Amino acid sequence: MNWKMAFFILIGINTAVIASFWLLLSPIGSDSAPEKIPEGEMPSQQEEVFFTAETSVDQIRSYMHSETGEAIDIHMEDGEIIFTGTYTFFGMDVDLNLHLVPTVAESGNLRLEENGIAIGPLNVPSSAVLRAVSEQADLPQFVHVYPQEGVIDVHLNDIDIGDNLYLRIAASGVEDGLIPLEGVYDDT
Repeated sequence: MNWKMAFFILIGINTAVIASFWLLLSPIGSDSAPEKIPEGEMPSQQEEVFFTAETSVDQIRSYMHSETGEAIDIHMEDGEIIFTGTYTFFGMDVDLNLHLVPTVAESGNLRLEENGIAIGPLNVPSSAVLRAVSEQADLPQFVHVYPQEGVIDVHLNDIDIGDNLYLRIAASGVEDGLIPLEGVYDDT
């Protein structure tokens, strides 16, 4: 497993998450796997939606390209978020394709389930790629990688955005490349 490939996969995941929050707030716009993968804290019953926002996979792609200068493409196709790019390994250009199926947990957190990884002609198990990401990458505390299960969880409600405020994806979920976000006020 090449560390460069794992690095670019990590950059793609981190940038997608960071871009979502940047776009939300901008003026324009494993440890060994547990027996049961936690979905994050459940919201209380004393909550109120404080603000709503929406970002898209296209906006995340534009942000990633402007920040990294890399030719990373992100698009949504048939319900999957697909990261593609060409990288140079040992002087050879290799295509990388990572297919992730997004689902929204009841808590409003994002779960990305691996549905295929292609690294040029190489046959690399997805668990090895995800394990390299989780071990070698400096992931934010709200991103949890479970290599054996092929799952990446993004616990949006663990991100501190203010006193008694947290983020979640709206109940409508990720559809057609649109990501609806809610800022929730919880006074408990």
